[in-house]
Amino acid sequence: MSEYLELTKAVLEEHRTVLLAVKEEETEKLLEAIAAAKCIQVFGMGRMKCAVRAFVMRLMHMGLDAHVVYDTTCPNLGPGDLLIVNAACTTIGYTVMGFGKKLGAKVVAITANPNSKAAAMCHFTVSLRARVAKMFRRAGIEPLDLAGKKIRVRGWLDNYNGPMIVATHPEQIEILD
Repeated sequence: MSEYLELTKAVLEEHRTVLLAVKEEETEKLLEAIAAAKCIQVFGMGRMKCAVRAFVMRLMHMGLDAHVVYDTTCPNLGPGDLLIVNAACTTIGYTVMGFGKKLGAKVVAITANPNSKAAAMCHFTVSLRARVAKMFRRAGIEPLDLAGKKIRVRGWLDNYNGPMIVATHPEQIEILD
């Protein structure tokens, strides 16, 4: 089998695994919110903005009033509207979510961490279980076994429900003892 086919199968399997792990009630809640919304606005940054654009285009193809946040054609947000935020973002995403709530829109976070700051700021979440834990295990690191060990982490600090270090790749963790 060619390398292209192997990589394609790996990507499709990863997507299948992530999508099948989404709780059906979360999906139903999101679909109901989309159907009820006057206007749907979706926010993402970086690579996720490409996925956001594709998602918004599909919503528009279905006849829904959908926009990408910060595009020049994006209307004002208000009551009856839906703001969907890719919560793999930082301060800017939190700011967008805060404005969405303040303006009366229903705010939904798509997140890998249902206990994150972004999740606490929205009306509900749709959790996409990231492959992060699997990556750590493949690298020989069991995240739960790190408790009490001396480690060096190259990540960033977050201060939600107390300080925590965010590490998303095994290369960021060095076990010292």
